[in-house]
Amino acid sequence: MVDYHDRLQSGMQPIVREILDRHFSAHEGEWTPVTVAAALHFYIHRKIPYERRHEDGTRPFRPPTETWRTGGNCEEKTVTLASLYDSLRGVETRMLSVFNDSGDGHLLVEAGVDASAIRVNDALDEFYERLAERRDTFSDDYRSYYVTDGDRRTWYVADPEMGGYLGDAGSLSRKGYVSGRRIDWEWVDLRRYTYPDEGRIDGPAADT
Repeated sequence: MVDYHDRLQSGMQPIVREILDRHFSAHEGEWTPVTVAAALHFYIHRKIPYERRHEDGTRPFRPPTETWRTGGNCEEKTVTLASLYDSLRGVETRMLSVFNDSGDGHLLVEAGVDASAIRVNDALDEFYERLAERRDTFSDDYRSYYVTDGDRRTWYVADPEMGGYLGDAGSLSRKGYVSGRRIDWEWVDLRRYTYPDEGRIDGPAADT
C-alpha cells in the first residue's frame, strides 16, 4: 500500500489565499476554518480537472503545486487538498485509505474542526446556500457525514473527487465504501489514517 504522507507539500498558504481571492471574492463575512475548508474542497472538486495516470507508471505522481495548475487523478487531488488543509490554522487533517467489499480502494481526506456538529452544519448550510444563490449548484439537502472523536473534534468527510461538498459521502456509500446513513455510519474497510503532522497511524483493518 502506498504511503502518501511523503507526498504532502508545505508552504501552501499563498495558494490558499489566491483561491479565496480569485474564486470566492463574493464571499460575505469573515472567513472561518469551516468556511475556508468548504471553499477549498469546493474549488478542488469543481475546478481541478481529473486526469488518469498512465497504467504503466510513465507519468510520475504530480506534487500539489503542479496538480493545482494542471489537474490530476484521485490520489493527486486528495494529497493537494490535504496539503492545503495542513496549511490552515484551526483545521486538522487526515487522509484515509478505504476499501469496499469488492476490494476497490479509495483515498480521501477528513477535515477536523474544534466545534460541535450543530455549529459546523449551520455554518456549512449558510455557506452552500449562498453558493447556490449565485451558482445554482446545490439542492436543499446537505446530508453531512462526520464523526466526533474523544477530543470533541468533529471530522467531516472531504472527498475531492466523489464528494460535492464538505461532508458528502453519498457516492462513497453507493459504491460500497460506507455502510449506514449519516450519523449512524461507518467505513466498510478502513485500512489507514495518515496525519500530516504525525505520520501514519494504522486503522482497524489489517494493513497490506
